[in-house]
Amino acid sequence: DATPASPNGAQTPPWARGARPPRVLEFRSWFQEGSSRCGFVRRELTLQYDVVTGEFLVKLSGTDKGYSLTHIMGRYGPVEIWDLFVGANINILGKPTTLMQANLKTSDWIEAEAKRLQKLQKQLGAELRKYGLQPPASSTAGEKLVMRKRQNKGGHNLRQLLGGISQLYGELERVRPGRAAEWAASTARRRGG
Repeated sequence: DATPASPNGAQTPPWARGARPPRVLEFRSWFQEGSSRCGFVRRELTLQYDVVTGEFLVKLSGTDKGYSLTHIMGRYGPVEIWDLFVGANINILGKPTTLMQANLKTSDWIEAEAKRLQKLQKQLGAELRKYGLQPPASSTAGEKLVMRKRQNKGGHNLRQLLGGISQLYGELERVRPGRAAEWAASTARRRGG
């Protein structure tokens, strides 16, 4: 178990402090490489993210070499733990890459965090409704519509869930600052569940 690195030094809201992730998050992806003249070869890529240092290790099939990266730029700046999930699109070594699979420890942690964050989001929505307000965000706001029953294990976008909670919290803080502070304090005490 490990404590996530915070490379940008920003204050972490209490709802972002959940169960400790595994020390290394690991994902796999694959792609076709080559040309129509020489033929295509399936290449596999393994991405490991060290939660403590915030560094990445990229390994490509067909080579013993590993590439150590101090950061990968993503949609919201440098990629952090919240940006890594099955289905995430990130640019690795200049190649747009979709993370296709996560190892068991990684996917279990993502699932547990998503469940915890969705629960907090529902609690905040209920709190806002107490005051006659309609929550401005939901866990599905801005997500792609996927026509299948079940999401891939480890496929929850934690950054999006955190953003939804922050938006709801901001609304509660605007109308009931004291209640918002109580909610944040109780969330900090219930770390991890």
